[in-house]
Amino acid sequence: MAESTFHLVCDNIMDFLNNLAGSVIKFPETIEEKTEISKRFENINGFPGILGCIDGTYIPIRTPAHKIKSTYVNRHDMPSLTLQAICDAKKSLLHVT
Repeated sequence: MAESTFHLVCDNIMDFLNNLAGSVIKFPETIEEKTEISKRFENINGFPGILGCIDGTYIPIRTPAHKIKSTYVNRHDMPSLTLQAICDAKKSLLHVT
């Protein structure tokens, strides 16, 4: 993939996240929403006061041409982007970075 194509794809994804995801992916704002999510988690695992579960993964990529590989490698020495997400008790996304 050409570097210009890579940047175009990244820009399109970031535009999507900035424009649409903010209305779909969001943390609970009201006390009622937070209480409902907390109760669902407590019913699942018995722990009170939980609002989300966090996890992450690596998305493998090829190092862009003419770039320094070490800028893109993870702890396994593989070029990748890092994805982190938080979900609620219904497995709905609350936050993605």
